[in-house]
Amino acid sequence: MVTATPSSSFPSSIIVGNGATLPVIGTGYSVLPRPFRLDNVLLAPDIIRNLLSVRKFTTDNSVSVEFDPLGVSVKYLRTQNTLLRCNSTGPLYTL
Repeated sequence: MVTATPSSSFPSSIIVGNGATLPVIGTGYSVLPRPFRLDNVLLAPDIIRNLLSVRKFTTDNSVSVEFDPLGVSVKYLRTQNTLLRCNSTGPLYTL
């Protein structure tokens, strides 16, 4: 779930991999499985999949992310304890 608020400080659009420009209508926040939180989520209704900035996620949550052929692991930065493991079978890694 994303909670949104209109703001003038967000970008007006996102450029995706094929070069298309998609409008951004606001920002918000979202909560992933505990203890993770996403702040400054861009709301772009034309995007059909939720996308995650790994850089922003790792800095906001003090974690590292490891990708392997079977899925993704999120680890606490200080101890390297695994906080979340998500196996992925499709073309995208999912949380």
